[in-house]
Amino acid sequence: MNFKFKNCILSAALAMAIPAVSYSQTDSTLTQSEDITAISLEDLMNVKIVSASRSEEKAFEAPLSSFVVTRKEIFNSGATSIPEALRLCPGLFVKQMSNGAYDVTIRGMDNLPTHQYNNTNRFILVMIDNRPVFDYLQGGTYWQNLPIDIIDVERIEVVLGPSAPLYGPNAVTGVINIITKSLDKNGISATAHAQGGAPGTYIGQAYIGFKPSDKIDVSGSFNYQNRHRGTVDFYDFEKRQFITNLDSSSTDSYSNPATRKQYLPNPDLALEKTAGNLNVNLRPAEDIKIHLAGGYNQNKTWYGISAGSPMTYLSNKSYYGMVKSELKGFLVQASILNGKQGLVGDVSQYQYDYRNIDAYIDYTIKITDKFNIRPAINYQNSAVNDEPYTIAENKSGIFNNKATMYNFAASLKADYTMGKFRFIGALRGDKFKFPEKLYLSYQGIVNFRMNEKNNLRLVAARSNSGSFIYDTYAKLNVGNIPPNPFNPLPTQIWVLGSKDRRLVTNDMLEIGYRLQLMENLQLDIAGFHQVAQNFSSTVQQAPAVSNNVVFINMSITNLDLKAIQNGATIAMNLALSKNKINIKPFVTIQKTRLKNYSPYYSTPAGSQNPNYTTETQSDVDGKATPNVYGGFYANYAPNSKWNVNVNGYLMSKYSIYTLSSTQDGVPYNEFPISNINGKLILNAKISYQLTKNLNIFANTRNAFDEDSREFFGSDLIHGLYLAGIHFDY
Repeated sequence: MNFKFKNCILSAALAMAIPAVSYSQTDSTLTQSEDITAISLEDLMNVKIVSASRSEEKAFEAPLSSFVVTRKEIFNSGATSIPEALRLCPGLFVKQMSNGAYDVTIRGMDNLPTHQYNNTNRFILVMIDNRPVFDYLQGGTYWQNLPIDIIDVERIEVVLGPSAPLYGPNAVTGVINIITKSLDKNGISATAHAQGGAPGTYIGQAYIGFKPSDKIDVSGSFNYQNRHRGTVDFYDFEKRQFITNLDSSSTDSYSNPATRKQYLPNPDLALEKTAGNLNVNLRPAEDIKIHLAGGYNQNKTWYGISAGSPMTYLSNKSYYGMVKSELKGFLVQASILNGKQGLVGDVSQYQYDYRNIDAYIDYTIKITDKFNIRPAINYQNSAVNDEPYTIAENKSGIFNNKATMYNFAASLKADYTMGKFRFIGALRGDKFKFPEKLYLSYQGIVNFRMNEKNNLRLVAARSNSGSFIYDTYAKLNVGNIPPNPFNPLPTQIWVLGSKDRRLVTNDMLEIGYRLQLMENLQLDIAGFHQVAQNFSSTVQQAPAVSNNVVFINMSITNLDLKAIQNGATIAMNLALSKNKINIKPFVTIQKTRLKNYSPYYSTPAGSQNPNYTTETQSDVDGKATPNVYGGFYANYAPNSKWNVNVNGYLMSKYSIYTLSSTQDGVPYNEFPISNINGKLILNAKISYQLTKNLNIFANTRNAFDEDSREFFGSDLIHGLYLAGIHFDY
């Protein structure tokens, strides 16, 4: 690992001097006005979770490998955003591309297929209160597009492993479900949070609610972030080095001042985000609950190097609405998201409009006290349209089309307890518009509760990805070559989607064990084996001549690639000194093997050299996920006034290969910056309760400025040194 020995010693010394980690605290406030010693050991050790089985239960008893990061933990840790807070959770690999911009994966399975990297990981499903937040053009989640922020969060529930039977396609490697907070007292509630510091980071959030009675409450929130990049440099592919003066760029779009302003409207900016939310909860009767929600998001984000552009700003403006009702055993939820996404600065032809609709109904049938079944139906519809910015303007963009993808699904979950055993089975069938094949996902779970202190689980599961619009409908001209001495005919290069390609599937076997070693000490161990296949990529086909024009088609095609991953996650939860100290370290160890791997994307007939094609295959180690990653959270509350927190995140070395990595042609040649050094990131926050409602704090992220880059060609990740104030009423 490539972090300085001196800093490592300082980090370890500070971590040992202030021990404390906690994954699972429950507390309804963010302030320190309530002495942490008043929190019971039962609450510290037995936080509730819903996402593991869609029913509330203690996390210790959950049937899957799952973890909870609570609001209290997020606040104490000093995490400045939701994806940064996920570094407090076992099993998640979180890398940062610029100040405030992150990519998150569950157990890895990252950068697959290689040399086609999409920063928005396609294999996890992110939800807000069970509402999917997902980009259906090419798949994935843009974290900066979330309308909520830290101030809205009650807890974050994470389920590791295939979860499509309960939550639908795209939960290929797991689910991250962000649960927003609700008002827990009558009258007016208000929370405000502001912090700022170097380099150029300013964050403000506010939340206000009114609960006149137990039958109704209304709340609203607002969040704002403005972050700058620190070191402002750009990777130049041809020069193979970072540059600070764009006049010397090898890319015309950046060296030319006339176009630079469109492609890089603000080169110093890392993230600017404004968002707001409104929630209404109605409880007209004991067994009737209605939740209405809506909000908006607007942001610009520096997203480093992506597959098709050496440096780019993403932009988004979106609005959402949701209604959720619980009525006498029924759960009905419907949501809509409308927005406009920009992929390259302010360049209009790289923008598109999108609309996502999701509707879900389930009903719990209680056969006996120990046996219940839950049938469900689900409808999803997504539309993408960039024609107003391309065809209407006679320009070529990323899609040049409008298209819709939908799927209908039905599922059934059964949960039966027999003595010390608990059996859970879930099956779901998804029927997409394309491909037309019916996709089945499943979970089979056996839990053995030996006693109150030992819980053993065995899991077999399969999940599939969704069907993405670009991969299905793409039909765009990406290049034109005029006649030349080597080819007397004009040449057109096209990207073509496929309506009958196979969707990515992930099969997992897992054995897990939770152990209450002592009253104040829990241990969670999970070993897993995953096999993912049916990856697809653009593959160059044989040239064809029609009407005296040469056509070179880059068709989206399934690959022979198969990823086999074996690993284990270990997490501990310890409470000490009458609960003033909480300690929770965690680590994941994994190894991924790629079968039938090829870095080349041409058929034998489409390649200039038949030795470098998709059939040039070998079995290699997957390097995109660190073999070791994890962290710790440590919290010490000596009294009701002071709170001291130290938390850290560790990752061993890894490699990211993008489409740009192969620009030298055949044979492919990786860039040195593809190889990312390991590092230890140490964070610390000290807070003081000035009055009952007012808390002041100092917060440092990456305290020792381990500034190595965490993604191919992305920013140096400098430390943040912040001070702030928090008000809670």
